[in-house]
Amino acid sequence: MENVFLIVGLLSALYYIICVSYAGLELANSYEIIKDSKAKVLIVSTNFHIFRACLIAKKTGFENVYSYPAKSDMIILPNFMLREAIGITKDFILGNL
Repeated sequence: MENVFLIVGLLSALYYIICVSYAGLELANSYEIIKDSKAKVLIVSTNFHIFRACLIAKKTGFENVYSYPAKSDMIILPNFMLREAIGITKDFILGNL
């Protein structure tokens, strides 16, 4: 556990770290707080959600977006991937991405 905090401490010196579950709200709020489009932003989310979260971060105004995906349970991953594909399609149609 101490190693995790050490890694986060080192990364936080280089990046703004944003953990997302629903990317739109967290990223919009984070952009209002950081107010620097050139800031390096590390997005932490589940592996099935990381692609859309990074697209939303770029749409929000961040230019230097990096990702760190968390693993999901392989048994439920197909369900989440299908839902995420639908969500990406919906966001493209509505202009959110």
